[in-house]
Amino acid sequence: MESPRKTPGGARPDEELVRAFQAGSEEAFQALFERYGDRAYFFALGLTRSEPLAEEAVQEAFLSFLKGLDRFRPGGAGSFRAWLFRAVRSRALDALAREGRLAPLPGEDPPLFEEGRAGPGALETKEKARILGGALASLPRDQREAVVLKVFEGMTFREIGEVAGVSPNTASSRYRYGIEKLKFLLERRVRHG
Repeated sequence: MESPRKTPGGARPDEELVRAFQAGSEEAFQALFERYGDRAYFFALGLTRSEPLAEEAVQEAFLSFLKGLDRFRPGGAGSFRAWLFRAVRSRALDALAREGRLAPLPGEDPPLFEEGRAGPGALETKEKARILGGALASLPRDQREAVVLKVFEGMTFREIGEVAGVSPNTASSRYRYGIEKLKFLLERRVRHG
């Protein structure tokens, strides 16, 4: 069994929050949503590159959690985080299929990173985020999701495998190939401006 997810600043672990919500604490659900809502949205946005589809995927994933709350077993087959991202992934891919496409339309390129940062170096940071977002968007979906989940969510390859429905070795390979391609794309960008 996996140890409880460590949380910054002494925040309650996910499994504890799930149990509290199952016992009737609405504050526990709010804490889970605050912890993962934006992160799940940006993951869905990276898959769909459509803000409405990303919002829909996250809403449907959280609704699925609410509807199946009595059947959800914290600390069971996997972490809440892995379950949530798997549900978001599934809803995002379903939404793309409903739209009749399995890839984003040309020109659909909302930012994969928040751009509201201000202060010294903000323009440089914004430009770097735009470049990285563009490079990430050009990766094949399976590699992009492995890179995003590993780098930005800190998931293990086992957790990434749970989310994507593949083995940890396949998740590791997708990550490795994605990082190699990302490195190539970014180096090419630096060389050719």
